[in-house]
Amino acid sequence: MQLLNLLQSNLINCLRSLLTEELTGVYSFVPFDAKYPFVRIAEIELTPWRQAGQPAFITENNVSIYTNDKSNKKILEITYKVQERLLADNFNNEFYTLIKRSIEELNIKQTADLRVWQSEIKVINWVVQNV
Repeated sequence: MQLLNLLQSNLINCLRSLLTEELTGVYSFVPFDAKYPFVRIAEIELTPWRQAGQPAFITENNVSIYTNDKSNKKILEITYKVQERLLADNFNNEFYTLIKRSIEELNIKQTADLRVWQSEIKVINWVVQNV
């Protein structure tokens, strides 16, 4: 669906502005040779609804951040920047208008082997289709 592709591209482009030495990549599919730290944007789930008679959608997806530092300092710093960037982004184009974007969940954990930190941010979008 066009909305899913537009949202996926929007999220990737929005977070690519953070690419520096601190963040090496933003992916929907992580390549085998990806360098840490990186962001993975999961598949977007779409639920149709109506807003004032117009076609509208609620979308949900997870944005995951991975680092391989010994402490959680870098994952916390990057997570904060990613959250800030996601909430500041404006997803409006000729087809859709973003009503609201929110972060519903945030989890930070260390993998079982203690080599990788993972942060998961659940992003919810309320979008109206322009008619």
